[in-house]
Amino acid sequence: LFLSIFTFVGGLLSDTVGRKPVVISGFSAIGIAYAMISVFPEALLAWYFFFICDGLAWGLLLATFVALIWGDISLTGQEEKYYFVGNLPLFLSTILQLLIFPYVESNGGTIAFSLAAFFLFLAVIPILFAEETLPEKKLKAKRLRRYVKKAKKMKERYK
Repeated sequence: LFLSIFTFVGGLLSDTVGRKPVVISGFSAIGIAYAMISVFPEALLAWYFFFICDGLAWGLLLATFVALIWGDISLTGQEEKYYFVGNLPLFLSTILQLLIFPYVESNGGTIAFSLAAFFLFLAVIPILFAEETLPEKKLKAKRLRRYVKKAKKMKERYK
């Protein structure tokens, strides 16, 4: 339920505030959720928090990484290739899961949450230095609207 709602919200937010803030929010939310489960694996409230944050995070990330980013960076006429290469890690991760599962199972399930939280927080670092993929035209229009709004406030202040 949360995944479907926040996928829609993630798409809308990506078009209004940009891709980077949405991706950083998604990685942060899922990292916090996994960290919470690794610290309090027996607490029912922690699991509720996890399911809400997990749905929020995957909704934001799904909209951005599966649909938006690859369309933004692809060249005209080559969109299919970019979508294929961009979504290939989703399929490869399933194979990796089959290889790693016996190790995680033998060391206890909560180690998976600890590892996931650690790697998700690390994943945010390169995103901070990445360029915004929201089209420049939309970014300029957004900046112009903010400037006009501030100018109107200044005008009202000195009237």
